[in-house]
Amino acid sequence: MGNARRWALTLVVVSIGWAALALHGWRGDVRMDQAIGLWTLHHGRLPSRNHWTVAALNHSFSDTEWLYAVMVALVGRWGIYILSGLVWTALTIWVVQWLERWPWPWSGLAAVGWALLMVPLIPPRPELWSYLGWWGTLMSLVAYRAHRRTSGLWMMAGMTLVWAQMHRSAWLVVAVFTWELLLGDPTRRKGLWGPALLSLVALMLPPAGGLSGLTFLAHVGHFGSDGVLNTVAEWLPPNVRTAWGLTFLGIVCGIWGSLAGWLWHRQDRVGLGWLVLGTMAAMEATRLAPYALLGWIVLATPRMQVVRAARLPHWWTGVAVGAGLWIATAPWLMVMKAGIFQPSWPPAALMALRRAGATTNILAYQGDTLVGTGMRPWVDGQVQMVDTAPWWPAWIDTEQGRWSPAAFVARWDPSAQAIVWPTPRPGLPALTLPKPWRPIWHGPIRWVGTQPTLTTIWVRSQGR
Repeated sequence: MGNARRWALTLVVVSIGWAALALHGWRGDVRMDQAIGLWTLHHGRLPSRNHWTVAALNHSFSDTEWLYAVMVALVGRWGIYILSGLVWTALTIWVVQWLERWPWPWSGLAAVGWALLMVPLIPPRPELWSYLGWWGTLMSLVAYRAHRRTSGLWMMAGMTLVWAQMHRSAWLVVAVFTWELLLGDPTRRKGLWGPALLSLVALMLPPAGGLSGLTFLAHVGHFGSDGVLNTVAEWLPPNVRTAWGLTFLGIVCGIWGSLAGWLWHRQDRVGLGWLVLGTMAAMEATRLAPYALLGWIVLATPRMQVVRAARLPHWWTGVAVGAGLWIATAPWLMVMKAGIFQPSWPPAALMALRRAGATTNILAYQGDTLVGTGMRPWVDGQVQMVDTAPWWPAWIDTEQGRWSPAAFVARWDPSAQAIVWPTPRPGLPALTLPKPWRPIWHGPIRWVGTQPTLTTIWVRSQGR
């Protein structure tokens, strides 16, 4: 791959990622990170109790992503957008450089296809940083296999000291090193013991490791519950009824068709393990697909190196340039419509709540943005702490439109000050609430995706 082609491809892939981040916006879990980070900076310690939602108030709380939360609080909205974009840029340069081992045009198609599949999976959250760490771990292992260089292994093991305080995906370092120790070439095991032990120690260090890590693992069991799986799409398997899910399934079939027999013939037990476990993880939860995609790129490289480069006519270069420009431009056309890294809630909506004196006990379809503004909703994205509560089935019914929000608060939160709910919901009749609820604001809020949904804010009438 020539320099001009490499940099053109890199610019296309970088542009896709920055546009995806811009579309994700300043909403969702990152607002909860902001609130936790601000609390930590203000009190000079990590919270041990939940202070941000009514349903889980004073519930035991362990934030294993505290370092990222502090970072968000320090740099703010635009700072975290820029930092996230720079992380994506570094990952892109590294991946495109690796794909130079593939023949053209398969290297270009792989890079652009990977970027497009990553679009819904790169929010401004710590997992984006973990993708970079995961790729670095894979590269350190590849270098050790090829040249017996241990510097990369020690560097990634040392980076685990920081990574483990940002995101629990740092356990992947321990998992990969251990897998190589168990099934890899016995002559290569000596240089792995030290980095593997260091990464294990780093993973257990407080405050995110140790007992906090065990508390986190206790919550992991809730991720498979019906409540969480009905409300958190990223923990669901890829939906093959969507274009993304169908494409991903096609890639899984293609990867298995080209690699399974080849790895078996080479008796590459480590590679087969990566293939099987990566596929199982990705098909279990969409959130794990990025790690599988990066692993497959590495696994497929020796196979692709024996594939001949395509002999394409000269006019194909023009087609490739035109297609690349369109692929890089199309996401930004959506950004121009939706706005760059926009908050999900208009300031007028938040002001309406404050003017009505409704700053706590707010039943909101999603509460993370309210938490980020200092208000206290009924619940937010930390559903794993409350999905065994007796009111949880009613909450699911309310979110899915089978029960009225007014009925929910009457039964489970009679002191609720406000209700913020999309109306009308897709496929459901317009939402109306009985007295004493009265509407004080109506407008668009971006709850999910890039398209805003008309939403109404109700508060209790005075004297009721």
